[in-house]
Amino acid sequence: MAAVDRLRGRLLSSLSGSPLDFIRRINIEQDRALLVERLTAPLPADEDFRFVHCSGGETELAVLARKLAWDSNFFEYGVARLDGVFPLNVARAGVDAHRSAVMALLDHAAAGDITYLFATIDARDIDLLQALGDLGFAVVETRLYYHRELEQYSYADRFAVRAATTADVPLLSAAARDTVNPFDRFHADPFISDAHADRMMCTWVEASILSGFADITIVPDVAEPKAFCTVKYHKDKWDRWGLAVAQPVFSAVAPEFKGWYRKLISEISFHLKEQGARHAFMTTQSTNPAVIWTWESLGYRYGKSEHILRKILR
Repeated sequence: MAAVDRLRGRLLSSLSGSPLDFIRRINIEQDRALLVERLTAPLPADEDFRFVHCSGGETELAVLARKLAWDSNFFEYGVARLDGVFPLNVARAGVDAHRSAVMALLDHAAAGDITYLFATIDARDIDLLQALGDLGFAVVETRLYYHRELEQYSYADRFAVRAATTADVPLLSAAARDTVNPFDRFHADPFISDAHADRMMCTWVEASILSGFADITIVPDVAEPKAFCTVKYHKDKWDRWGLAVAQPVFSAVAPEFKGWYRKLISEISFHLKEQGARHAFMTTQSTNPAVIWTWESLGYRYGKSEHILRKILR
């Protein structure tokens, strides 16, 4: 694989957007730089599927993918993620060039004992999306980003909430496992077993509360909560973003706590203001109108769309 650290400058100069460029107050150049640093960070050799592909003569594309060791151990088969295919010396390489680059990646992944290759692709990246579809990748989730500023956030009612504790883990894990969202990428993919999907939901809850996977998990202030939402503050990026941006991440609400999702998101919006955050963003599936309606009623608005696709290699 190429020495990807040498690609940083070329990637920075070739990328036009950034992951959070729908937030107008964010420093887009620094958001783009954070993305490039993540994509070119050092990796163990057996996890590194990054290379420069030459297509159509002098056209060069950076193919950035990696094996996910934790996911591979969890699912008990090789899992890899394609982070993107980026033209380096042309403004737009075209579908054929992207198809050629992905075909080269498929060869690398198969040789690296990968069974499951997935990609999260911005809906604006139409050449790559077309190439992935041509090569048999299936869409397993279409994801929407919503966001709002927090300085002016207000809501007529307040609700009693608290941070989750170790004692809450069993009930919250059960809520995540039993409140199935059939449209998330794990439950929507017929290749992933229900047992694996259920265990993943429980693992996310445990990691969020016990292992720092989230900065805080907010629950109703009752003895036996069965509703929650995890939160990441992203404080390590605030200076470079030029804006304090935070993210509610993963939530579940058991039937007996119906109505609590709105309350949790509202209280988290207040909580983030208290933490110094000035903006928040969240993601959900395009097929989740109840969540979208809740966000819009709280003043959150559409930011961008992306698609998650996967291909089974063996």
